[in-house]
Amino acid sequence: MKKNICTAIIILLLSILLVNTLSMFNISVFGIHWFKVGSGSMEPTLKVNDIILIKKENEYFINDIITFKDNDEIITHRIIDINDKEITTKGDANNKEDKPITKDMIIGKIIFKFHIFGFIGYLLSKPLSWILIFVIGLGFTIMIPEKK
Repeated sequence: MKKNICTAIIILLLSILLVNTLSMFNISVFGIHWFKVGSGSMEPTLKVNDIILIKKENEYFINDIITFKDNDEIITHRIIDINDKEITTKGDANNKEDKPITKDMIIGKIIFKFHIFGFIGYLLSKPLSWILIFVIGLGFTIMIPEKK
């Protein structure tokens, strides 16, 4: 029993570490980019530290949430208008629209979001969280009797 709990905790922590590492370094796996949301411009749809999966599409539509690169900045906003040459986006929590972009600036469209992984990743970036995990793990090791 104790071994199963420890194994599950280790697998969970390694999964969280992998997801957060992929998003921290904007690594693409099988054409899917992993990003961590850095601002509240898309609240309540996307929260700060959420992990989002982005995939390049051939076509984009109004209301799609896309990630694009504007100079050196990576932005994730919703498409509010599309014309022949330009796409206009806006953050859900923003009062005004962004300057128009071109399709070649788009990295991709959101295909999935992780609320909990981003939050846990944020917690794991704090030293106090690691101390707490160690104390809880030690408690499990001491408290749960080993079956013979």
